[in-house]
Amino acid sequence: MKSLASNCCAAKSHELLCPLCRSQLIVGPDYRYETLGEHVCDPNGARPSRPTLVCPNQSCQASWAKIFWSTDGEGPYHTNFDENYAWIDGNPLPFGSYHRGIYFQCGYHDEDRRFIIGKLMVKRAVTYKSDDYGHKTGKNVHYSIWWNNIHWISGIRMLLFSLGQFYHSKKNGERFVINEVKGIVQRATWPRAEWWRKASCLYVKLFHPTIYKKAS
Repeated sequence: MKSLASNCCAAKSHELLCPLCRSQLIVGPDYRYETLGEHVCDPNGARPSRPTLVCPNQSCQASWAKIFWSTDGEGPYHTNFDENYAWIDGNPLPFGSYHRGIYFQCGYHDEDRRFIIGKLMVKRAVTYKSDDYGHKTGKNVHYSIWWNNIHWISGIRMLLFSLGQFYHSKKNGERFVINEVKGIVQRATWPRAEWWRKASCLYVKLFHPTIYKKAS
């Protein structure tokens, strides 16, 4: 079976490296393929034929499996999706591509933890920073507190934000604050309204009854 690299007439080297064998990728034949941006913004649009990057190493799995990437490293594109590819560090994007760094930042959760005591749960989420070679350059740690499967920390933030919006509209005049409260009341009656929406509505009802009555 001929590889994609052997079908390319004038193979030019590229600065990106194969994520299976670290060989320097070369410019391969043109193919029609869909990028992630196209899939999101124009899923039904026509796809032009465009250059690809392929691995020139004939013994590499990427070569004989006809795997290719876009010229900026997006992918991989291939037909054998059931194949178990031995990606280096489990990352299928070329070394040197910013896509590899993004994959590392979004795809690894090995340090995430959950601590449960009764109905109380503390979640520890770790996101990584990396360079274009997928090397870890730093990390961010975020803790969240849940009680009975309700995220209280984010809920409190949203409650404060909602009340902040209320007081901001109150400064702009009666017409603005009434419209704001109408939205608060409406969103509090949604079938799956979060607790902080209901709390915002209750706060306005208890502490600003006149505005609440005008908006109801």
